[in-house]
Amino acid sequence: MTNTHNDITRLLSHASLDEALAWLIARRNHCPDVRAIQCDWPAFKTRIRAQILHGHYQFSPLRVFSIEGGTVGRWSAQDALLIKALSNLLQWRLRGRFNRVCYSVAGGGGIKAACRTLSAKLRGYRYCFKSDVANYYYSINHHLLLCQLEKNIHDKRLIHLVGQCLNRVEVYQAEHRLVYRGICKGCSLSPLLGNLYLLMLDQTMEKRGYTMIRFMDDFIILTKTRHQLRRAVKDVYAVLKTLELQLAKAKTYIGPIARGFDFLGYHCSYHGLGVGKKSVSRMREKVLRLYERGACATRIEGYLTHWMRWLKAGLQGRIESALEPVLLTIHSIQQKIKFAQRNRLGVEHVATLISA
Repeated sequence: MTNTHNDITRLLSHASLDEALAWLIARRNHCPDVRAIQCDWPAFKTRIRAQILHGHYQFSPLRVFSIEGGTVGRWSAQDALLIKALSNLLQWRLRGRFNRVCYSVAGGGGIKAACRTLSAKLRGYRYCFKSDVANYYYSINHHLLLCQLEKNIHDKRLIHLVGQCLNRVEVYQAEHRLVYRGICKGCSLSPLLGNLYLLMLDQTMEKRGYTMIRFMDDFIILTKTRHQLRRAVKDVYAVLKTLELQLAKAKTYIGPIARGFDFLGYHCSYHGLGVGKKSVSRMREKVLRLYERGACATRIEGYLTHWMRWLKAGLQGRIESALEPVLLTIHSIQQKIKFAQRNRLGVEHVATLISA
């Protein structure tokens, strides 16, 4: 009972709600509904506390917009603020629950730490099983996720709030639809829930003695023998069947480490980390999309600088040798984009130009 009381008290505390408001202002300060909350902040906090304590709070429909590669959800300002406060609380309550193999949780180290750990471990193994989950966010079973959450959170009011985020009404292209499966992109709570849903996989692999590295739904398992590799594949499929998930076959690699493979944007082998071919291809595609939208050379150069910063962060210790070809490629793309903009070349011409 004490933990339950403390959880709801922490969620509705001045510090919790003030922190969520600061987060919301940093992202949507230009929106009228955010400014309305700011102007009415003391009264707003009183109302939202009463609604949650009495179990009367109801989320508004989630507005869904199309983006490159899928859709993204946008909650109302009031709902987004509460969800952020809820996310902060659950992140604090679930600290220490995740296994060391999960690098995508807060404090887990991120992609850089995952790739560096993988590079350091490779030489001790001969085989690997690398894959990710097909349509992961959209495939998550709400009931199974809430059952996982209830093992750690005992306040029914908090579970009810999370349940509303999951079993939601979405508005997409002027049509309302009920959603019974999947979590939405663009929600501050989704990364935590996405990591939590695969906790069973982490626990099973650790219990069986496998060496695994996971970043959200991307994972790799290292083994020393073919027998261990076959057993690992069988165990992963069993867990995913329980979770009602399927592997993305096109992104799956099962075989010798010596052949090399791509993981989280980097090429991995016994020689260390390199630049993944797909990462370079996606970079070219992004540059082309920016050009098609009429982005100026400065905007495109800014993206390339950011992309290089990300790449260098993961290639610790091998920057000169690994990046020299990529640096030349980027310099060439920058020159070609400037040439294309001066001469107002069409997108198809530019696509051929930067692919050469």
